[in-house]
Amino acid sequence: MKGIGSSQWGSIACVILMLWSWSPPAQANARLVLQPDVRTVVEANRSTNAGLSEAQLVKYLDEQLYNYTDLAGGLQPERIVVKLPGEHTRPDLLGVEEAAEEIDLLFSLIKYGYAGYQYFGGDGAFSRAREEMLQDLLRYGQAVPVIEYLHLICRRLGFVQDGHFGVENLILCKDYQYWADNSYEFDLDQDGFYITDSLNSRRLISVDGVDPSAYMRPSIDRDGIIKYVPGVVSSEHLDGTTLSMEFSDGESQNASLSAAVASRPGGPAYELDEADGIPIVAIRSFTPTPRNKPLLDRMLADAERLWEQEAIVIDLRGNSGGNEHYVSSWLSRFVLTYPTPQSVRVELLTDVANRLTLNARLLQEEPGSSLGAYYTRMRELQRSTATPGWSEVRQTRAVRAASNPFIAVLVDRDTASAGESFVQCLLQMDNVVLIGVNTKGLCLTGTPGLVTLPYSGLTMSVPTALRFTGGFINVDGMGYFPDFWVHPDCALEHTLKFVRRYLVEQSLASDMGNV
Repeated sequence: MKGIGSSQWGSIACVILMLWSWSPPAQANARLVLQPDVRTVVEANRSTNAGLSEAQLVKYLDEQLYNYTDLAGGLQPERIVVKLPGEHTRPDLLGVEEAAEEIDLLFSLIKYGYAGYQYFGGDGAFSRAREEMLQDLLRYGQAVPVIEYLHLICRRLGFVQDGHFGVENLILCKDYQYWADNSYEFDLDQDGFYITDSLNSRRLISVDGVDPSAYMRPSIDRDGIIKYVPGVVSSEHLDGTTLSMEFSDGESQNASLSAAVASRPGGPAYELDEADGIPIVAIRSFTPTPRNKPLLDRMLADAERLWEQEAIVIDLRGNSGGNEHYVSSWLSRFVLTYPTPQSVRVELLTDVANRLTLNARLLQEEPGSSLGAYYTRMRELQRSTATPGWSEVRQTRAVRAASNPFIAVLVDRDTASAGESFVQCLLQMDNVVLIGVNTKGLCLTGTPGLVTLPYSGLTMSVPTALRFTGGFINVDGMGYFPDFWVHPDCALEHTLKFVRRYLVEQSLASDMGNV
């Protein structure tokens, strides 16, 4: 048997070195997770739903789709146009007769172009709104100020709780803000909420005459410690509103509410930073503008190597949405699957809806792009579907996944649309916590089309897709609630201290069955 020469030993050494360098670290058989008691707090704070069966889903969706017998609604395509602000001059006054004619056009556009038409009451609800608008016009003589006309439209369509549906810069759905008094920080044990000062410890008996749990929100203080603060989510303006708190020693104090309004973080669409050894994945937009696209491509390229980290922070504060393709692509690279809640999506394909979506694309696409091909494709889809005017239903079953790194997700009231879709998908993973305030709530509809009304010059956003996710509850205007309510401006600082305080090591084999 021949001996091994020095050159062969060198080759073997290189192989051994390569194997060693690619071997998983010792902690690969374990991961960092929340302490069991903290995980219990998170689970108690989340709503649970079992989803819908196949039969329930079909029945529910069928009730939300308007039954079209005419796909054009008598509207000529040349009347369904969109104009940029510089392309037309909006009048100060609008003749009452012109306003009445435009209102008829408006409701034809809504009936044949809005995917949420049946969901928000169909012919009955929208016919009443039309009649109320025409009655409102009778209060004016020959002309109505366009600004009053705008508010008249919004007032009568106020029952449409859809964050994508709006006129000019006015969104019709109610906006639900988080109001709190963070100067009071309570602890919680088996006997209830209590607060400790330099002298003693006092139990909280009631808040505004009811059980404190109706008002107390789990939060994180400046040292990263879990506390509970008095807070409410409301569409009413509650600045300065007080909540009466009764204590076990007979004393009462007032919590004074203020809005948790964030300073918009700003910054590039994507940025990967680090703090205390923890990667900070800041994603401010999923919209692939010429400036954003290289950054979003880099975001996808970075996703896979983040899996090797023990903990990461995904910062979605200020992310108003964009193209959901980037959501699914990032997740597929990060976790090698696509965690997602149960959902359905259907597109409205009437002639009016197709024209509305084409208008929106006209403002986004380069001249000479494939807009003509897009419109042709929509017409072909229109003719091939079983339900007149609607696309085939795109259904997604719920998919759960395990996350090797612990993930803290930061959100605020500007986290919306595709940003919220990302939140929903991340919450389908087992090692994730959501921190901040409630998100925007732009979830019920999608693919907004655009149209400029001919006489007033007002531009409307009319969504042409209908989608339901999770518990099939409309959260528009209210959004998704965090696990821990923290003012967005200090969420990152508090989260980093929270991560250092409450994460423990767990064997990977011990929890995979709970996904």
